[in-house]
Amino acid sequence: MEEARGVPLSHKWPTLHGDDKLTLIEKIVEIETTLVSTSFREFGSLYYTKDLEHPARKDVLYTDTTGRPIVNAQFSIGPTTDRKSCDNDRANVDFDRGPCESSKSLAKSNIG
Repeated sequence: MEEARGVPLSHKWPTLHGDDKLTLIEKIVEIETTLVSTSFREFGSLYYTKDLEHPARKDVLYTDTTGRPIVNAQFSIGPTTDRKSCDNDRANVDFDRGPCESSKSLAKSNIG
């Protein structure tokens, strides 16, 4: 993951006026609401399709906040890179990291 260019919000926050802080918080909540309302068809991690050795199917990638199915061949769901699957030398353990059709099947694959 890349770091965004700019000044950290923590450096600017003390100098912002109350109305500006409120506007910023509302915008952050709006973005988080969109993220939470987006439903991916599989559990795993998001990749550029070109970076996957065996890309998953290329139909609906996710459902947006209005329930509309979104197709975007540029991206695919691939193996999870979740910290629980990689930390404490788990990255070297051979198990199915997905993508999986449900969080339950992904959790089962982590158990073995």
